[in-house]
Amino acid sequence: MPSYRVEIRASLKAVPADTDADLQVRIQEIARIVGNIPPHRTGFWESVASCLLQFDAKGWRFSHRVDSKQRLVVVERAFFKGE
Repeated sequence: MPSYRVEIRASLKAVPADTDADLQVRIQEIARIVGNIPPHRTGFWESVASCLLQFDAKGWRFSHRVDSKQRLVVVERAFFKGE
């Protein structure tokens, strides 16, 4: 299965370049992984569809969602939460 597409909707203006690079690697990895999960795993897809997921990198928190119908991973929010 092909990877999901990635859209960055959050403003990344304040995100340092090295953290942005880390975000790009991680979000592409997430897109690749979810692209390999079979659609018949309905429990997984129902769970993912109903929540905003997040990960932290270098003091920043990035929130994203997965849209299985559009085969899309969207970064919705980015904010500095502190070290």
